[in-house]
Amino acid sequence: MRQHNHPHQRKQGKTRTLLITNLIVALSITACATNEPTIRTDTNKTRTTTTTTTKTQATQEKSSQKNCGPTATEALQQALPKIKPTQYEWDTQNIDTTLYDPCAELSLINVKIISPMGSSPVAHLFYNHGNYIGETANNQSPWATWTRTNNSTITGNFQYLTGATGESNAYPQGRTTATFHWNGTTIEITGELPPNNTKAKTTPKNPNNAIPITTPAIYTPSGNIYCELKTQGGCGVLTLRMNGEGWTWHPFAQDTILPATKRQDAPQYAQNQATTLQYGNTYTQNGWQATSTTKGLTVSNTKTGQTIFLSKEGITTN
Repeated sequence: MRQHNHPHQRKQGKTRTLLITNLIVALSITACATNEPTIRTDTNKTRTTTTTTTKTQATQEKSSQKNCGPTATEALQQALPKIKPTQYEWDTQNIDTTLYDPCAELSLINVKIISPMGSSPVAHLFYNHGNYIGETANNQSPWATWTRTNNSTITGNFQYLTGATGESNAYPQGRTTATFHWNGTTIEITGELPPNNTKAKTTPKNPNNAIPITTPAIYTPSGNIYCELKTQGGCGVLTLRMNGEGWTWHPFAQDTILPATKRQDAPQYAQNQATTLQYGNTYTQNGWQATSTTKGLTVSNTKTGQTIFLSKEGITTN
């Protein structure tokens, strides 16, 4: 049987349809007026663009910084001929460039000697926009830590040997701090630099070429060549390895230099029981004479004349 809608029901249906239609139109108008989806999209695009721009600026700034002045290697080459004392062989392959910045008013490079020991000198080289200024008043302290305060100021915290009983190179007891500031024309130093004692025991030159050494154990200023001038002593070079194990050592037997063997223990100067034989000096003890030069160490027996020459390049005997 076919049903007929009452006129009142049809009117309600039209009213509902009209209300829904009006609601859709209103929502559409609201959406168009607020345009929230478009703003959200534009905001994302804006943020993406801003991020890209920031990264680009950072890259440009970093690139610009590299072009401010010479590289650390180039800067070091400026200073090498001027570093004193010149008898040391500086290790140009392993330099500390942590505080070097060619864009900074004051920056720093630290360079050690080849085959250094704990008390071997370290040159502290200052730069202004990559141009070499000088060292820390020629104080080549091996016990220094550095921090940057700002673009033109660097602070050094130093340890130094006091000569106190029981003090060793491994644990110097002195403490001091100095601040280095570039004032536009020169470096101003405030605070106090440590005494210039890069070795616990040093042997300065003297007119008579007589070295007041009381121990048979000696080593060259580089710390790489070591000898014990005694009957059962010997000489060796720490950087010359034997089959990748130990360091090359030529023992002595009475007045004879024996063939090379390997030695794995630390030389006595690691325990502060040896003395530096400065370049240009000669020392004789227990029938053995040693002469130190920048090229190496020559040791000969005063009775037999047998000689050994030691350097970082190798060892020869005759």
